[in-house]
Amino acid sequence: MSFGIQPENLPTIFDDETFKNRRVDYYDPYVTYTNLSVKALPCLDVRKAIYLALDREALRKAGGGPYTGDFADGFVKPALTLDYKKSTLPEGLNEDGTANVEAAKAAMTAAETACPEIAQHAKDGLTYYRPATPTWDKAIAIWIDSMSKVGIKLKDEPVEPSNYWPTVMNPETNYDIARGGWAPDWANASTVIPELFSTTGGFNLTRNADDPDYAKFQEMIDAAKADLDRESQGKKWQELNQFIVDRLWALPGTFTKAQSIWGSKVGNAYQWGPFGAFNYGDLYVKS
Repeated sequence: MSFGIQPENLPTIFDDETFKNRRVDYYDPYVTYTNLSVKALPCLDVRKAIYLALDREALRKAGGGPYTGDFADGFVKPALTLDYKKSTLPEGLNEDGTANVEAAKAAMTAAETACPEIAQHAKDGLTYYRPATPTWDKAIAIWIDSMSKVGIKLKDEPVEPSNYWPTVMNPETNYDIARGGWAPDWANASTVIPELFSTTGGFNLTRNADDPDYAKFQEMIDAAKADLDRESQGKKWQELNQFIVDRLWALPGTFTKAQSIWGSKVGNAYQWGPFGAFNYGDLYVKS
């Protein structure tokens, strides 16, 4: 069996009918996103400029094109049907994923007045932590090129993949930007939004504790957790998702898809939805 098929091999596997009964292309549970350190970048205009300037379509192509998934509009995947509502994204963000350079430049101009020190920090260089992999080597080149068009400089900090999470989870690591990805532990956004964006969450890399709106955000989380009416609770998670998007504590990336292939001698291979993997207990080797 093979997981994580290299992007360059996907067209071969999915265009060749000889693999028809040994391949699967499916939406996995994950959402990818980009953490912005609110502590280092406390200026919404700068965070907005980064988002508008990013060529998301180029990143999508580099990651495998249509096999990568769909552009995310937030941090809750549509599969969480009670908790998902399509978010309103920042004005000027191109739906086709291409960069809106003029809108990004306008946001940087606004930042030069609203928060000149942070705008200058972006021009001097933002530190971007990411895994040191061939796919990410391509992605960071796109990031650097995208930001350069609006006067933002990036400093690439590749980290050996097995050390990536311990590195960025260390409060002593001084990053401005750090990649991220997450999937719910079960079908409730209580395992997504608090984990990624509250100060008690296990994977909050946004460093948003000092944001003026954080106290209100925490109150909203507490109210959602305490709501025992599932539909009412779902609406609260929808509002919280929009709350985060409005402030761009992180940048939505992709509602991801995944692809797998298995050997011709493997029988009864199918994707088991609840676990996002093969049902290993049902597999057998053909004689």
